[in-house]
Amino acid sequence: MFMGGISKSTNFGARLYISENNGVTWNIVPTFNGMAHQEEYIQCIYMHPGSNQIWVGTGRRYGSNSNGQGAVYWATVDAGGTVSAFTKFSEPLPSVRRILFKPDGSGVTAFVAYGKGEDGVVGGGIKRYMSGSWQNLTSAFGNENQTSGNYFCVLNWADASETILLAGRWDRPIKKLVYNTTSWQSEPNVPNHTAPGILFIYNQSQQDYPNHQFEDERTSYIYTGIYQVVRNPNAGLSQHWYVTGGAGVRKSTNVVPSGGNIFYGSTWQYTFYGSMMTVVNDVSWQIYNNTRYTFFPLADWAAAWSTNGGLGFSEMSYDNRQTRVNGSSGPSYIPVVSRMLSNPEFPVYVYGVGGDQFGNVNAAMYERTLNNNTYTRKTGGNHGIFTTSNRFISDAVMYHTPGGANRMLLLVGKSYGKSRPNENYMGVYYSDNGGNSFLPTTFADEPLDNAILSTQDAYDNS
Repeated sequence: MFMGGISKSTNFGARLYISENNGVTWNIVPTFNGMAHQEEYIQCIYMHPGSNQIWVGTGRRYGSNSNGQGAVYWATVDAGGTVSAFTKFSEPLPSVRRILFKPDGSGVTAFVAYGKGEDGVVGGGIKRYMSGSWQNLTSAFGNENQTSGNYFCVLNWADASETILLAGRWDRPIKKLVYNTTSWQSEPNVPNHTAPGILFIYNQSQQDYPNHQFEDERTSYIYTGIYQVVRNPNAGLSQHWYVTGGAGVRKSTNVVPSGGNIFYGSTWQYTFYGSMMTVVNDVSWQIYNNTRYTFFPLADWAAAWSTNGGLGFSEMSYDNRQTRVNGSSGPSYIPVVSRMLSNPEFPVYVYGVGGDQFGNVNAAMYERTLNNNTYTRKTGGNHGIFTTSNRFISDAVMYHTPGGANRMLLLVGKSYGKSRPNENYMGVYYSDNGGNSFLPTTFADEPLDNAILSTQDAYDNS
Protein backbone atom coordinates (compact mmCIF):
# COMPACT_ATOMS: atom_id res chain seq x y z
CA MET A 1 0.00 0.00 0.00
CA PHE A 2 1.14 3.56 -0.69
CA MET A 3 0.29 6.77 1.16
CA GLY A 4 1.31 10.39 0.78
CA GLY A 5 2.41 12.49 3.73
CA ILE A 6 4.92 14.91 5.16
CA SER A 7 7.83 14.11 7.44
CA LYS A 8 7.83 15.63 10.93
CA SER A 9 11.16 17.26 10.13
CA THR A 10 10.66 20.79 8.79
CA ASN A 11 13.68 20.31 6.53
CA PHE A 12 11.92 17.76 4.35
CA GLY A 13 9.10 18.09 1.87
CA ALA A 14 6.53 15.55 0.75
CA ARG A 15 7.17 11.92 1.57
CA LEU A 16 5.84 8.82 -0.15
CA TYR A 17 5.22 5.99 2.33
CA ILE A 18 4.86 2.27 1.63
CA SER A 19 3.40 -0.50 3.78
CA GLU A 20 4.17 -4.16 3.13
CA ASN A 21 2.13 -5.56 6.03
CA ASN A 22 -1.35 -4.36 5.06
CA GLY A 23 -1.16 -0.87 6.57
CA VAL A 24 0.22 -1.52 10.07
CA THR A 25 3.80 -0.32 9.53
CA TRP A 26 4.97 2.33 7.05
CA ASN A 27 8.39 3.16 5.59
CA ILE A 28 9.39 6.07 3.41
CA VAL A 29 10.12 5.29 -0.24
CA PRO A 30 13.75 6.47 -0.41
CA THR A 31 13.74 7.06 -4.17
CA PHE A 32 11.15 9.85 -3.71
CA ASN A 33 13.18 11.69 -1.05
CA GLY A 34 14.21 15.15 -2.17
CA MET A 35 12.08 15.06 -5.32
CA ALA A 36 9.36 17.48 -4.22
CA HIS A 37 9.87 21.01 -2.94
CA GLN A 38 9.97 21.42 0.84
CA GLU A 39 6.60 23.23 0.89
CA GLU A 40 4.77 20.74 -1.31
CA TYR A 41 2.65 17.77 -0.35
CA ILE A 42 1.27 14.76 -2.21
CA GLN A 43 -2.26 15.30 -3.52
CA CYS A 44 -2.75 12.12 -5.55
CA ILE A 45 -1.22 8.71 -6.24
CA TYR A 46 -2.26 6.57 -9.18
CA MET A 47 -1.50 2.99 -10.19
CA HIS A 48 -3.12 0.75 -12.81
CA PRO A 49 -3.48 -3.05 -12.55
CA GLY A 50 -2.17 -3.40 -16.09
CA SER A 51 1.02 -1.41 -15.50
CA ASN A 52 4.01 -1.50 -13.12
CA GLN A 53 4.18 2.31 -13.01
CA ILE A 54 3.25 4.57 -10.08
CA TRP A 55 2.49 8.25 -10.69
CA VAL A 56 2.53 10.85 -7.91
CA GLY A 57 1.14 14.39 -8.10
CA THR A 58 2.07 17.19 -5.70
CA GLY A 59 0.80 20.66 -4.86
CA ARG A 60 1.66 23.57 -2.60
CA ARG A 61 0.53 23.25 1.01
CA TYR A 62 -2.02 25.62 2.49
CA GLY A 63 -0.34 28.61 4.07
CA SER A 64 3.03 28.07 2.42
CA ASN A 65 4.86 31.02 0.88
CA SER A 66 7.38 29.12 -1.16
CA ASN A 67 7.80 28.84 -4.91
CA GLY A 68 6.94 25.16 -4.74
CA GLN A 69 3.95 24.71 -7.04
CA GLY A 70 3.65 21.00 -7.68
CA ALA A 71 4.57 18.51 -10.38
CA VAL A 72 4.08 14.93 -11.59
CA TYR A 73 6.60 12.17 -10.89
CA TRP A 74 6.66 8.55 -12.02
CA ALA A 75 8.56 5.36 -11.22
CA THR A 76 8.13 1.59 -11.54
CA VAL A 77 7.33 -0.92 -8.80
CA ASP A 78 8.50 -4.54 -9.05
CA ALA A 79 6.74 -7.61 -7.65
CA GLY A 80 8.72 -7.34 -4.42
CA GLY A 81 7.64 -3.76 -3.74
CA THR A 82 10.93 -2.12 -4.74
CA VAL A 83 10.36 1.32 -6.25
CA SER A 84 12.75 2.55 -8.93
CA ALA A 85 14.21 6.04 -9.12
CA PHE A 86 11.53 8.66 -9.79
CA THR A 87 11.51 10.88 -12.86
CA LYS A 88 10.01 14.37 -12.66
CA PHE A 89 8.19 15.63 -15.72
CA SER A 90 9.38 19.05 -16.79
CA GLU A 91 5.89 19.94 -18.06
CA PRO A 92 4.37 22.74 -15.90
CA LEU A 93 1.66 21.05 -13.83
CA PRO A 94 0.95 23.14 -10.72
CA SER A 95 -1.23 21.70 -7.97
CA VAL A 96 -1.99 18.29 -9.44
CA ARG A 97 -5.54 17.31 -8.47
CA ARG A 98 -6.12 14.03 -10.32
CA ILE A 99 -4.08 11.54 -12.37
CA LEU A 100 -5.49 8.89 -14.68
CA PHE A 101 -3.57 6.64 -17.05
CA LYS A 102 -3.89 3.40 -19.00
CA PRO A 103 -1.29 1.09 -20.58
CA ASP A 104 -0.93 1.96 -24.22
CA GLY A 105 1.57 0.05 -26.32
CA SER A 106 4.99 0.16 -24.69
CA GLY A 107 4.07 2.96 -22.29
CA VAL A 108 1.00 4.73 -20.94
CA THR A 109 -1.44 7.41 -22.00
CA ALA A 110 -2.08 9.67 -19.03
CA PHE A 111 -4.40 12.55 -18.14
CA VAL A 112 -3.59 15.09 -15.42
CA ALA A 113 -6.06 17.59 -13.92
CA TYR A 114 -4.23 20.44 -12.22
CA GLY A 115 -4.56 23.87 -10.67
CA LYS A 116 -6.43 25.77 -8.01
CA GLY A 117 -6.74 29.51 -7.46
CA GLU A 118 -4.20 29.73 -4.65
CA ASP A 119 -1.55 28.43 -7.03
CA GLY A 120 -2.11 31.20 -9.53
CA VAL A 121 -3.85 28.86 -11.96
CA VAL A 122 -7.47 30.01 -11.94
CA GLY A 123 -9.66 27.07 -12.85
CA GLY A 124 -6.69 24.91 -13.76
CA GLY A 125 -6.62 22.63 -16.75
CA ILE A 126 -6.21 19.15 -18.20
CA LYS A 127 -3.19 17.85 -20.06
CA ARG A 128 -2.62 14.52 -21.80
CA TYR A 129 0.64 12.60 -21.98
CA MET A 130 0.79 10.33 -25.05
CA SER A 131 3.66 8.93 -27.10
CA GLY A 132 6.19 10.79 -24.97
CA SER A 133 4.75 14.29 -25.29
CA TRP A 134 2.24 16.54 -23.52
CA GLN A 135 -0.81 18.23 -25.01
CA ASN A 136 -3.09 20.79 -23.36
CA LEU A 137 -6.77 19.85 -23.66
CA THR A 138 -8.19 22.73 -21.63
CA SER A 139 -9.24 25.12 -24.42
CA ALA A 140 -12.55 23.31 -25.05
CA PHE A 141 -13.68 24.27 -21.55
CA GLY A 142 -13.24 28.00 -22.15
CA ASN A 143 -13.42 30.42 -19.24
CA GLU A 144 -16.52 28.79 -17.70
CA ASN A 145 -16.88 31.46 -15.01
CA GLN A 146 -13.62 30.43 -13.42
CA THR A 147 -13.09 31.26 -9.78
CA SER A 148 -10.42 30.39 -7.27
CA GLY A 149 -12.20 27.16 -6.29
CA ASN A 150 -13.25 26.30 -9.84
CA TYR A 151 -10.67 23.54 -10.29
CA PHE A 152 -11.16 20.25 -12.15
CA CYS A 153 -12.77 17.79 -9.78
CA VAL A 154 -13.95 15.11 -12.23
CA LEU A 155 -11.53 12.90 -14.15
CA ASN A 156 -12.51 9.28 -14.69
CA TRP A 157 -13.27 6.66 -17.31
CA ALA A 158 -16.84 6.24 -18.54
CA ASP A 159 -16.42 2.69 -19.77
CA ALA A 160 -14.73 -0.56 -18.75
CA SER A 161 -12.44 -0.51 -21.81
CA GLU A 162 -11.05 2.88 -20.74
CA THR A 163 -11.59 4.60 -24.05
CA ILE A 164 -13.95 7.42 -23.02
CA LEU A 165 -12.85 10.11 -20.57
CA LEU A 166 -15.15 12.24 -18.42
CA ALA A 167 -13.86 15.57 -17.09
CA GLY A 168 -15.25 18.72 -15.58
CA ARG A 169 -14.58 21.71 -13.35
CA TRP A 170 -16.29 22.21 -10.04
CA ASP A 171 -19.65 23.91 -10.59
CA ARG A 172 -19.49 23.56 -14.38
CA PRO A 173 -20.75 20.96 -16.90
CA ILE A 174 -19.00 17.64 -17.53
CA LYS A 175 -17.56 16.86 -20.95
CA LYS A 176 -16.60 13.67 -22.76
CA LEU A 177 -13.56 12.71 -24.86
CA VAL A 178 -12.42 9.60 -26.70
CA TYR A 179 -9.04 9.20 -25.03
CA ASN A 180 -6.79 9.39 -28.14
CA THR A 181 -8.64 12.26 -29.86
CA THR A 182 -8.74 16.00 -29.22
CA SER A 183 -12.41 16.81 -29.84
CA TRP A 184 -14.68 16.93 -26.80
CA GLN A 185 -17.93 15.42 -27.97
CA SER A 186 -21.21 17.30 -27.89
CA GLU A 187 -24.43 16.17 -26.28
CA PRO A 188 -27.33 16.91 -28.67
CA ASN A 189 -30.47 18.83 -27.78
CA VAL A 190 -29.22 20.75 -24.77
CA PRO A 191 -31.65 23.64 -24.15
CA ASN A 192 -30.11 27.11 -24.25
CA HIS A 193 -26.52 25.84 -24.31
CA THR A 194 -24.15 25.31 -27.22
CA ALA A 195 -20.87 24.49 -25.46
CA PRO A 196 -19.44 21.14 -26.60
CA GLY A 197 -19.51 18.05 -24.46
CA ILE A 198 -22.25 18.93 -21.95
CA LEU A 199 -23.55 15.76 -20.30
CA PHE A 200 -26.05 14.74 -17.63
CA ILE A 201 -29.31 16.40 -18.54
CA TYR A 202 -32.08 16.62 -15.95
CA ASN A 203 -35.34 14.85 -16.46
CA GLN A 204 -37.79 17.62 -17.28
CA SER A 205 -40.21 16.69 -14.48
CA GLN A 206 -40.24 19.48 -11.89
CA GLN A 207 -39.97 17.08 -8.94
CA ASP A 208 -36.62 15.86 -10.22
CA TYR A 209 -34.77 19.04 -9.32
CA PRO A 210 -32.99 19.50 -5.99
CA ASN A 211 -34.64 22.25 -3.98
CA HIS A 212 -31.29 23.95 -3.44
CA GLN A 213 -30.20 24.09 -7.09
CA PHE A 214 -30.20 27.41 -8.95
CA GLU A 215 -33.32 28.16 -10.95
CA ASP A 216 -31.51 28.55 -14.27
CA GLU A 217 -30.07 25.06 -14.03
CA ARG A 218 -33.47 23.46 -14.08
CA THR A 219 -33.87 23.47 -17.85
CA SER A 220 -30.29 22.82 -18.77
CA TYR A 221 -27.53 20.71 -17.31
CA ILE A 222 -26.32 19.28 -14.03
CA TYR A 223 -23.43 21.18 -12.51
CA THR A 224 -20.31 19.20 -11.64
CA GLY A 225 -20.28 19.86 -7.94
CA ILE A 226 -19.68 16.13 -7.81
CA TYR A 227 -17.13 13.61 -6.66
CA GLN A 228 -17.94 10.49 -8.66
CA VAL A 229 -19.62 9.09 -11.76
CA VAL A 230 -20.13 5.42 -11.01
CA ARG A 231 -22.11 2.39 -12.16
CA ASN A 232 -23.96 0.00 -9.87
CA PRO A 233 -22.01 -3.30 -10.03
CA ASN A 234 -24.88 -5.51 -8.80
CA ALA A 235 -26.52 -8.03 -11.11
CA GLY A 236 -29.61 -6.63 -12.77
CA LEU A 237 -28.65 -3.02 -11.95
CA SER A 238 -25.72 -2.48 -14.33
CA GLN A 239 -27.67 0.23 -16.20
CA HIS A 240 -27.94 2.26 -12.98
CA TRP A 241 -25.34 5.04 -12.90
CA TYR A 242 -24.94 7.66 -10.16
CA VAL A 243 -23.28 11.03 -9.73
CA THR A 244 -22.60 12.29 -6.21
CA GLY A 245 -21.70 15.62 -4.63
CA GLY A 246 -22.97 18.96 -3.52
CA ALA A 247 -26.48 18.87 -4.98
CA GLY A 248 -27.43 15.38 -3.93
CA VAL A 249 -27.10 12.15 -5.84
CA ARG A 250 -28.61 11.69 -9.30
CA LYS A 251 -29.28 8.50 -11.23
CA SER A 252 -29.64 7.42 -14.85
CA THR A 253 -30.92 4.12 -16.17
CA ASN A 254 -30.24 4.85 -19.84
CA VAL A 255 -26.57 5.82 -19.94
CA VAL A 256 -26.10 3.46 -22.89
CA PRO A 257 -29.25 4.06 -24.95
CA SER A 258 -30.37 1.97 -27.90
CA GLY A 259 -27.96 3.77 -30.20
CA GLY A 260 -25.04 2.56 -28.09
CA ASN A 261 -23.32 5.96 -27.77
CA ILE A 262 -22.58 6.15 -24.06
CA PHE A 263 -24.13 9.14 -22.24
CA TYR A 264 -25.74 10.53 -25.41
CA GLY A 265 -29.38 11.23 -24.71
CA SER A 266 -29.13 9.89 -21.15
CA THR A 267 -31.53 11.34 -18.58
CA TRP A 268 -30.46 11.93 -15.00
CA GLN A 269 -33.14 12.08 -12.35
CA TYR A 270 -33.35 13.48 -8.85
CA THR A 271 -36.54 11.79 -7.75
CA PHE A 272 -36.84 12.73 -4.08
CA TYR A 273 -37.18 16.12 -2.44
CA GLY A 274 -34.00 18.18 -2.42
CA SER A 275 -34.40 19.21 1.19
CA MET A 276 -34.03 15.57 2.18
CA MET A 277 -30.64 15.06 0.53
CA THR A 278 -27.63 17.30 1.13
CA VAL A 279 -24.01 16.81 0.09
CA VAL A 280 -23.43 13.18 -0.90
CA ASN A 281 -19.87 12.18 -0.02
CA ASP A 282 -19.74 8.74 -1.61
CA VAL A 283 -21.74 5.83 -3.03
CA SER A 284 -21.11 2.17 -2.22
CA TRP A 285 -22.83 -1.18 -2.46
CA GLN A 286 -23.31 -4.36 -0.45
CA ILE A 287 -25.13 -7.65 -1.06
CA TYR A 288 -26.51 -9.48 1.95
CA ASN A 289 -28.96 -12.38 1.89
CA ASN A 290 -29.72 -11.67 -1.79
CA THR A 291 -30.66 -8.06 -0.98
CA ARG A 292 -28.77 -5.43 -2.99
CA TYR A 293 -28.02 -2.36 -0.84
CA THR A 294 -26.89 1.04 -2.12
CA PHE A 295 -25.41 3.43 0.48
CA PHE A 296 -25.04 7.22 0.26
CA PRO A 297 -22.94 8.83 3.06
CA LEU A 298 -24.30 12.33 3.65
CA ALA A 299 -23.69 15.65 5.29
CA ASP A 300 -26.31 16.57 7.92
CA TRP A 301 -28.38 13.41 7.58
CA ALA A 302 -25.78 10.73 8.46
CA ALA A 303 -26.38 8.29 5.57
CA ALA A 304 -29.11 7.22 3.20
CA TRP A 305 -29.71 3.82 1.65
CA SER A 306 -32.04 1.86 -0.58
CA THR A 307 -32.41 -1.83 -1.35
CA ASN A 308 -33.17 -1.75 -5.05
CA GLY A 309 -30.92 0.96 -6.42
CA GLY A 310 -33.78 3.44 -6.44
CA LEU A 311 -33.76 7.11 -5.44
CA GLY A 312 -37.48 7.68 -5.07
CA PHE A 313 -38.64 9.42 -1.91
CA SER A 314 -40.47 6.31 -0.71
CA GLU A 315 -37.50 4.10 -1.56
CA MET A 316 -34.90 5.86 0.59
CA SER A 317 -34.17 5.32 4.28
CA TYR A 318 -31.95 7.46 6.53
CA ASP A 319 -29.68 6.54 9.43
CA ASN A 320 -29.90 9.85 11.31
CA ARG A 321 -32.85 8.79 13.48
CA GLN A 322 -30.99 5.67 14.57
CA THR A 323 -27.82 7.60 15.47
CA ARG A 324 -29.25 10.18 17.86
CA VAL A 325 -27.53 10.78 21.16
CA ASN A 326 -30.61 10.50 23.36
CA GLY A 327 -32.85 8.24 21.37
CA SER A 328 -35.39 10.02 19.19
CA SER A 329 -35.04 13.41 20.89
CA GLY A 330 -31.33 14.21 20.67
CA PRO A 331 -29.09 15.22 17.73
CA SER A 332 -27.14 12.63 15.78
CA TYR A 333 -23.69 11.85 17.15
CA ILE A 334 -22.51 11.45 13.53
CA PRO A 335 -24.31 14.12 11.46
CA VAL A 336 -21.76 13.76 8.65
CA VAL A 337 -20.78 10.33 7.31
CA SER A 338 -17.74 10.40 5.04
CA ARG A 339 -17.66 6.69 4.15
CA MET A 340 -19.76 3.55 4.51
CA LEU A 341 -17.58 0.45 4.93
CA SER A 342 -18.64 -3.13 4.22
CA ASN A 343 -17.19 -6.08 6.12
CA PRO A 344 -15.63 -8.25 3.39
CA GLU A 345 -16.03 -11.53 5.29
CA PHE A 346 -19.24 -10.89 7.22
CA PRO A 347 -21.49 -8.87 4.88
CA VAL A 348 -24.19 -8.54 7.54
CA TYR A 349 -22.13 -5.68 9.03
CA VAL A 350 -21.65 -2.21 7.55
CA TYR A 351 -19.98 0.77 9.26
CA GLY A 352 -20.50 4.51 8.99
CA VAL A 353 -17.55 6.78 9.87
CA GLY A 354 -17.21 10.57 10.08
CA GLY A 355 -18.37 13.08 12.70
CA ASP A 356 -19.01 16.73 11.88
CA GLN A 357 -16.29 18.43 9.85
CA PHE A 358 -17.81 21.87 10.54
CA GLY A 359 -18.47 21.71 14.27
CA ASN A 360 -17.40 20.47 17.65
CA VAL A 361 -18.86 16.97 17.46
CA ASN A 362 -16.20 14.32 18.05
CA ALA A 363 -15.17 11.82 15.39
CA ALA A 364 -17.74 9.04 15.35
CA MET A 365 -18.53 5.60 14.01
CA TYR A 366 -21.47 3.19 14.08
CA GLU A 367 -22.11 -0.41 13.09
CA ARG A 368 -25.31 -1.41 11.37
CA THR A 369 -26.41 -5.07 11.39
CA LEU A 370 -28.38 -5.67 8.21
CA ASN A 371 -30.37 -8.74 9.27
CA ASN A 372 -32.25 -6.86 12.00
CA ASN A 373 -31.39 -3.18 11.31
CA THR A 374 -29.81 -2.59 14.71
CA TYR A 375 -27.37 0.27 15.18
CA THR A 376 -24.43 0.21 17.61
CA ARG A 377 -22.25 3.21 18.37
CA LYS A 378 -18.58 2.19 18.20
CA THR A 379 -16.08 4.06 20.35
CA GLY A 380 -13.04 1.81 20.01
CA GLY A 381 -13.06 1.16 23.75
CA ASN A 382 -13.27 4.94 24.37
CA HIS A 383 -10.18 5.48 22.28
CA GLY A 384 -8.92 9.07 22.09
CA ILE A 385 -9.80 9.42 18.40
CA PHE A 386 -13.47 9.33 19.49
CA THR A 387 -13.19 11.31 22.74
CA THR A 388 -10.96 14.23 21.66
CA SER A 389 -12.81 17.33 20.46
CA ASN A 390 -12.55 18.72 16.93
CA ARG A 391 -11.70 15.41 15.29
CA PHE A 392 -13.18 14.03 12.08
CA ILE A 393 -12.65 10.79 10.14
CA SER A 394 -11.80 12.10 6.68
CA ASP A 395 -11.43 8.78 4.90
CA ALA A 396 -11.51 5.06 5.55
CA VAL A 397 -11.08 1.69 3.84
CA MET A 398 -11.84 -1.88 4.91
CA TYR A 399 -10.28 -4.97 3.38
CA HIS A 400 -9.51 -8.64 4.05
CA THR A 401 -5.79 -9.21 4.70
CA PRO A 402 -3.87 -12.34 3.63
CA GLY A 403 -3.54 -13.10 7.35
CA GLY A 404 -7.31 -13.35 7.70
CA ALA A 405 -8.11 -10.00 9.34
CA ASN A 406 -10.97 -7.74 8.30
CA ARG A 407 -8.91 -4.60 8.66
CA MET A 408 -10.33 -1.11 8.97
CA LEU A 409 -7.98 1.81 8.27
CA LEU A 410 -9.03 5.33 9.31
CA LEU A 411 -7.60 8.74 8.44
CA VAL A 412 -8.39 10.93 11.46
CA GLY A 413 -8.17 14.69 11.05
CA LYS A 414 -9.50 17.84 12.65
CA SER A 415 -12.84 19.53 12.12
CA TYR A 416 -12.91 21.78 9.07
CA GLY A 417 -12.04 25.41 9.77
CA LYS A 418 -10.81 24.78 13.31
CA SER A 419 -7.40 26.06 14.39
CA ARG A 420 -4.57 23.59 14.16
CA PRO A 421 -4.62 21.51 17.36
CA ASN A 422 -1.92 19.36 18.82
CA GLU A 423 -1.58 16.14 16.91
CA ASN A 424 -2.79 13.80 19.65
CA TYR A 425 -5.17 11.24 18.20
CA MET A 426 -4.72 12.32 14.62
CA GLY A 427 -3.29 10.39 11.70
CA VAL A 428 -3.83 6.81 10.57
CA TYR A 429 -5.33 4.12 12.82
CA TYR A 430 -6.41 0.51 12.27
CA SER A 431 -8.79 -2.03 13.80
CA ASP A 432 -9.05 -5.77 13.18
CA ASN A 433 -12.13 -6.35 15.35
CA GLY A 434 -14.85 -4.26 13.76
CA GLY A 435 -13.97 -1.04 15.56
CA ASN A 436 -14.03 -2.45 19.10
CA SER A 437 -10.45 -1.20 19.55
CA PHE A 438 -7.95 0.80 17.51
CA LEU A 439 -4.18 1.04 17.31
CA PRO A 440 -2.07 3.71 15.62
CA THR A 441 -0.09 2.70 12.59
CA THR A 442 3.67 2.94 13.10
CA PHE A 443 6.46 4.48 11.07
CA ALA A 444 9.74 2.61 10.96
CA ASP A 445 12.00 5.51 9.96
CA GLU A 446 10.68 9.06 9.49
CA PRO A 447 7.45 9.66 11.47
CA LEU A 448 4.50 11.19 9.70
CA ASP A 449 3.47 14.72 10.63
CA ASN A 450 -0.10 13.93 11.67
CA ALA A 451 -1.07 17.53 12.31
CA ILE A 452 -0.25 18.46 8.70
CA LEU A 453 -1.53 15.29 7.08
CA SER A 454 -4.88 15.57 8.77
CA THR A 455 -5.83 19.20 8.24
CA GLN A 456 -7.74 20.64 5.29
CA ASP A 457 -5.15 19.24 2.86
CA ALA A 458 -6.06 15.70 3.83
CA TYR A 459 -9.80 16.34 3.90
CA ASP A 460 -9.81 17.86 0.43
CA ASN A 461 -7.59 15.21 -1.11
CA SER A 462 -8.18 12.02 0.84
